[in-house]
Amino acid sequence: MEASVKLFSERGYRHTTTKMIADSAGVNEVTLFRQFGSKEGIVKGIIESRSTGRREVEFVLNQGSTGEIYQDLLAAAKIQYKYIAENINLIVTLVQEHSTGDISQLVAQLPRNGKQILKTYFERMQAEGVMKKIDTEQAALLFLTPNFGLAFLKVVLGDAVTDIAPDKYIEEMVKNFVIEYFI
Repeated sequence: MEASVKLFSERGYRHTTTKMIADSAGVNEVTLFRQFGSKEGIVKGIIESRSTGRREVEFVLNQGSTGEIYQDLLAAAKIQYKYIAENINLIVTLVQEHSTGDISQLVAQLPRNGKQILKTYFERMQAEGVMKKIDTEQAALLFLTPNFGLAFLKVVLGDAVTDIAPDKYIEEMVKNFVIEYFI
């Protein structure tokens, strides 16, 4: 998997062949096809293998919840940022080359899953009477998109735009989100 991630990030999806991936991974190309079926199957495998961030966020906001909204959302945001930052080059490469079709739908799973976890959490918070009655999907997107933006800026441009540390930025973002949307 890591060989394909490296090649996709360096060469792009279109310019990476399954032979290149097999050679880089030190396996036979037939082995790749047996395991994944196609180059698209490899992308699907990468996305599925990198879903640990989603499971961690889901745990933090459900079973691992401290009951402290700020602490729970801060932990979730930090996990999301780490996961996004680790995958942003691959995400950007795949989206640039495939703005439509199956690959873009696979890549869209990443933020869609994060959005759904947050939406479910916010619906529960509204039911418990601790969150203002707002559109939970919009709230989930408002919470999620700053992490994508920061990850993109930091990973792609380094400190050229801001030297604010990600942890400090995330703490402030979560604090302001909680002040605005929670009772």
